[in-house]
Amino acid sequence: MKIDRLILGEIDTNCYIVSALNSECIIVDPADSPERIVSFINSAGLRPIKIVLTHCHVDHILAAPALREKYSAEILIHEADADALEDPMANLSALFDRPISFLADKALKDGDTIEFGGESFAVMFTPGHTPGGICLYSPGFLLSGDTLFELGYGRTDLPGGSHGELMKSIAKLMALPDDTAVYPGHGPSTTIGDEACHFA
Repeated sequence: MKIDRLILGEIDTNCYIVSALNSECIIVDPADSPERIVSFINSAGLRPIKIVLTHCHVDHILAAPALREKYSAEILIHEADADALEDPMANLSALFDRPISFLADKALKDGDTIEFGGESFAVMFTPGHTPGGICLYSPGFLLSGDTLFELGYGRTDLPGGSHGELMKSIAKLMALPDDTAVYPGHGPSTTIGDEACHFA
């Protein structure tokens, strides 16, 4: 499994291109600038089969419809955030003067498996930043969306946020092996072990 990062959009969101040896890949949180994502994917010779959204906020979803059309790749999001994709106020795109509304192709649940090219991620339901926030886990790797950052975690003062729920979600993540590499929605990568000391 190979994980590449593109930093996109107005608030430097991490978009991840996760690829397998057979060149199948998933696109996680296509924040913006679909042309940059397409350029990277084409230059790497990859074949996107899924677009996974860790949550519904505008800074993680803007390029998703264009990429779905380009690659015929299905869009996946947790069922608790699916409706917000259709509502520019709920997904905050109206506040950025870039209103966007679209449907997901599949609603995810906790424990679902996302498979591509012989690789897979387990869906971990981690609400708090949004009602349907998720992380993607494969032994050794965690794509944490806006649940967990280096030295921090997602804000909970936006619609649907809950500090209490987010702390429960982070406690779930802290049970993962210390050497798990964490790829967050914003900022640099870290590890579970490095972050655990902040939540002891």
